[in-house]
Amino acid sequence: MKRVFLSFSFHPEDRDLVHDVEQLLASHDLAVVTGRVAGGGQLTEEITKRIQGCDALVALATRGAALNAGGYVSHPWVLDEFAHARSLDKKAVALFEDQVQIAGAWAHHERIEYRRDHPLPAFLRLSDTVGYWKRSAGRTVKIQLRPSELAHSLWKAKSSSCMYRLVSGGIPGPWIPATPIPEPGGTSLWIGGVQDDDLIQVSVKLQKAQWQSPAASQWMPIELTRLSGGASS
Repeated sequence: MKRVFLSFSFHPEDRDLVHDVEQLLASHDLAVVTGRVAGGGQLTEEITKRIQGCDALVALATRGAALNAGGYVSHPWVLDEFAHARSLDKKAVALFEDQVQIAGAWAHHERIEYRRDHPLPAFLRLSDTVGYWKRSAGRTVKIQLRPSELAHSLWKAKSSSCMYRLVSGGIPGPWIPATPIPEPGGTSLWIGGVQDDDLIQVSVKLQKAQWQSPAASQWMPIELTRLSGGASS
């Protein structure tokens, strides 16, 4: 998890909040993407592309227009950007300022209550949420393939394929295509979404031969063994 879209109003009274949330996200080693160029408004194609290119979205649903019956509505483009992220199955959370009305589908979305006169609880919860996102997303690890002769042949051959799967708690996940990368010292795979205790298994087809490794520690080189015959399971 590397990039988070931050949705907010461009009203001067929200400037400090936006700055503080940007710093919080940066403290989690996340790049913050915004719609500052758009300056607030309808959900444009450019903004939808930016949201799609991010791993998650944080929305700052601060007070917008006042309601005759009391309370406020939030800014429509912030709500639209949040809804778009949800439609893409992105991780998303909204900070709702006190007295902002929450109705309909919003009542079921994850949200954090925010008070300008006492912001610390909201910031702590947001930090916990982002930390959980990062832990659940896992890490990107580099594994080296062996034997070196086979690994070298993979990225040179036209008729080859490489797959990996993560094994968590003894339960294998789905096979996922991977691209062998030649590097000084050998050929590697870059694998994302890895948790600390996951094992990694690799399967390779090269011409008519098939190779497979046991489920091995992510901290060790992956040793591939030629199968005696048949496809891997």
